[in-house]
Amino acid sequence: MNIGDRLAIIIPLLFWVIRASEEWVKNKEFNFGWLVLPLLLYLFQGVFLEKKCISLGSNKLLVILIVTCGLVLVSLSELYRLALHQTPTSLNLLTFGTVLYINGFVLNFLTTKSMIRMNLSLVLLFLAIPTPSAIGSSFVNLLQGGVTIISCNLLNLIGIPSENGGVLIITGEETFEVTKGCSGIFGLKASLILSLFLGLSLCQKFKLIGVFVFAAVAISYGVNLFRVFLICVISYVIPSANIDSIHDNLSGVLMIVNLFVIYMLSKIIMATTDERCDSIS
Repeated sequence: MNIGDRLAIIIPLLFWVIRASEEWVKNKEFNFGWLVLPLLLYLFQGVFLEKKCISLGSNKLLVILIVTCGLVLVSLSELYRLALHQTPTSLNLLTFGTVLYINGFVLNFLTTKSMIRMNLSLVLLFLAIPTPSAIGSSFVNLLQGGVTIISCNLLNLIGIPSENGGVLIITGEETFEVTKGCSGIFGLKASLILSLFLGLSLCQKFKLIGVFVFAAVAISYGVNLFRVFLICVISYVIPSANIDSIHDNLSGVLMIVNLFVIYMLSKIIMATTDERCDSIS
């Protein structure tokens, strides 16, 4: 691919960044979105080093169809944005349109393996923007319920009487609310971004990437459970403790621990398999 071809891919990504950055500025939950573009460009650099190419021009009709669908979705997202201001729905339409456009444009340049790697990289775009509320709220509610149930069972197991109050953990006179932040959703997103980036950067085999991402998600969920469980134990044993301060400090420390463990897991995988630090085999 020449410079013009690469610019044709980068330009829609930059347009996506301009629109997404409006969300990153006003929504603190997604201010990490600024990191996605450099990570994505780094992964793309490896994908486009692929030397084997599908014969150019063999899928012209399919290319036109996919690119057109992508542009239609981008246009719909802009119309939606003009009518209702920017919403998670308009951002997701824009993202789907951008992904389709890029897929259509590179269809005749990349092998099937490289296309899969590229699309796994493009998942980062969806992780950097809000999910439509109907989907996002349901998933968060599921996480909150799981954290509450497991935490109550663990507390009862060690002799601390606790009751499940939906999203409340009741231990004696203390009540702990499993909020959206305590559901572990932010840790899961951070873990997915890091594990996808490391997996695609270091692993050649898709099965290994899948195992690594699954392990990272499991680690993140386990770390969040431990955080909620530990805070409930502290609030029960030391009723006078400043739980809000402990919660904030513990959250920051365990997030760093979570990401560090995922990074070390990638090192262990690399050391115990025949994988090498090559993006493309």
